[in-house]
Amino acid sequence: DTSPAALSSLQSSNQQMVDRIVKELDPQVHFVAYAPPKFVAFRQGIYLELSLNSTLPAPDAGSRYKLAAMAFDDHVAHLIRPLLAYFKDEQTFDGIGFSTTVHLAGKSAAGTSEAVEFYFPLSSLRCYEKYDCTGQQLLDTGTVLINGERVALDLQIAEGGSSH
Repeated sequence: DTSPAALSSLQSSNQQMVDRIVKELDPQVHFVAYAPPKFVAFRQGIYLELSLNSTLPAPDAGSRYKLAAMAFDDHVAHLIRPLLAYFKDEQTFDGIGFSTTVHLAGKSAAGTSEAVEFYFPLSSLRCYEKYDCTGQQLLDTGTVLINGERVALDLQIAEGGSSH
């Protein structure tokens, strides 16, 4: 049930845990203060959406695919295991969405940013958490959006390819 009432009920029943996640993980996650974690409907499922900022060094600039891959490898992937520690019991939602704005550090990169969203099913996150799946396998089972458009993201190609 992805109705607004169901989402509101899920939010209410999990709000204490969500508040604890924000308080304890914010130094490493860099949550967006004006967009607190909330449950959203996405592709016939319910996902806990976390809004964060990812700052990458300007030399890492490149294609939007490279920026998305770097945001995953350097930021999102490191958050999965600490985040899943809060969800040890059976959950009443389908997955977690990481919505990040990728910023490039440095003066020359001012104004350069990409909106990247990663939606992963809990089963795939658990597989990754146990080291039974690679980051690429996790990406392949999830949904990746760059500036609102669905993309396929191959980490080796994106990070190893040309930055033109």
